[in-house]
Amino acid sequence: MSLPVLGAVAAPVAPRTAAYRPPPRALAAREVLPAVLVHAAALMLLTMTLQQVLPPDGQPEIGPPTPISAVLLSRPAAPAMVVSVPPPPVLQPQAKPKPVTEPQQPAPAPPAPALPQPVQAASAAVAGAAEVRATAEQKGLFDRVRSRWLLPPDMPADLSCEVLIELDPDGKLISVRIGRSSGNRHFDDSVVRAIYKSNPLPVTAEPGQARTVIPFEVTLASLL
Repeated sequence: MSLPVLGAVAAPVAPRTAAYRPPPRALAAREVLPAVLVHAAALMLLTMTLQQVLPPDGQPEIGPPTPISAVLLSRPAAPAMVVSVPPPPVLQPQAKPKPVTEPQQPAPAPPAPALPQPVQAASAAVAGAAEVRATAEQKGLFDRVRSRWLLPPDMPADLSCEVLIELDPDGKLISVRIGRSSGNRHFDDSVVRAIYKSNPLPVTAEPGQARTVIPFEVTLASLL
């Protein structure tokens, strides 16, 4: 047991007090009334349901047990299984293949009858005369064009062109055009001008033709 120390002053001890708790709040009528109404409505709904299910005396009616045969007979019969068998296929008669006919080759034309020797000789003579006449006309045409041709300046020596001369049935000049150019426009134009200056030309038109086109080839080396 400890003794108090002389001369010491004891500290005052504060009394202990419990924590303050507010008293419970009483529920107001407006907070309780909705819950009461919900419970009353649920109770009323349960009562009405029981009155519809139970008989008037309050006991459920229990009838005699139904025999198992009646239950089995009351079941609907299972539908019969219908197996459909497809009809046998109808065999179509096969068409016979048509024979392939090869196209017939046209018969060769009969050879032309040979001309008698005098006729052949006359034809050859006419052809030769026409060739000689054409050669003579070409030479005469070249000489006349050369005499009326003027050499353009600074012309290469390897130039050549082909001119197409068109005549009417009377042999009059219709037009002159370049069939194959030399690549030098000045040389081509000089040849065309020389042919127009040479009109009337010393050539004849083909008999029975509406227009006759005569090709005329000119080289610069032959005109010099």
